[in-house]
Amino acid sequence: MQISPVVSDLATQKSLLQRGSAVRAQMQTASQEMSSGLKSDLVAATGGDLGGLFAIERGIVQLDSQIEGLNFAAAKASSAENYLGQLAAGVAPFGVDLQAALDRGDALAQTSIAKGARAAFDAAVSALNGRYGRHALFAGAALDGPALVDSDAIYADLAALASGAANGLDAIAAIDSYFNAPGGGFETGAYLGGDTTAPGVEIAEGQRLNYALRADDAAFRQNLQALALVALAAEGDTPGTPADARLMLREGAALALENPGQILALREGLGHAAQRIDETIANASGALHGLELRRAAIVSADPYETASAFQALQGQMEIIYEVTARMANLRLVDRLR
Repeated sequence: MQISPVVSDLATQKSLLQRGSAVRAQMQTASQEMSSGLKSDLVAATGGDLGGLFAIERGIVQLDSQIEGLNFAAAKASSAENYLGQLAAGVAPFGVDLQAALDRGDALAQTSIAKGARAAFDAAVSALNGRYGRHALFAGAALDGPALVDSDAIYADLAALASGAANGLDAIAAIDSYFNAPGGGFETGAYLGGDTTAPGVEIAEGQRLNYALRADDAAFRQNLQALALVALAAEGDTPGTPADARLMLREGAALALENPGQILALREGLGHAAQRIDETIANASGALHGLELRRAAIVSADPYETASAFQALQGQMEIIYEVTARMANLRLVDRLR
């Protein structure tokens, strides 16, 4: 039986259309892979096992989150270190310089140095209320609020205690009780932070590094106590006699001499914590890079292979168009006969 030329042409045309559609779809896939750099068929890329790829993706997400938390902790520790440096520098002159002026009986120098104590006290309270972003640095677990009430309120309480004392010794004892006695004014009225330390940062599975400090630490209280005694004497908030004022100056200078070393010890501890955090960041970043390389080996499309495939498909498409055009031209000639 002889096959009609028309039927043969229709079958060939249908085959060309199907082949053209298939090639266009393949070209679109190749074009997407070239532009994205990623393979379009992940099932084929993983050999039909997507579980391994999903595990890599989970690991990348977890490490990204861990590194973000570690970077935030490192920045908080660095900011806290800076505030501790301010505290140590702020109290130092009221130890060394004031003590020297007291020892040589230089009343003019004593007055000149002591006059700066109130501003230094305000600055110390401000430093202990320091924040990094939305987090209070020295308020313990109470991250959202300030660690201390404002310096004016604290100073007003201290001035009332000192002015109401019988003599300089009683004033010094009252100020000491305010800062250091359990249930004293500092604990009940000045410190607003939490009773527990702020959460630490995870540096290994099941291991957290607690690096945060609280404004009710003994070293910080001594810092404020030293500055307060000098400021009270300088401002005239004393039991009343020059001898009382000098006694308060001497006690303030003695405390100020000890304090920078204590603050710097805390700062050194923060520095060690920051170093461990940096080491953990480096290790986590290395692990993350390794997972990203493994993921890339699975999902990344080779640019040379993809471009070569696209060019080959483009050539096939041109041939299909050429054959289709020739067939259309032949059919027109047949009809014109």
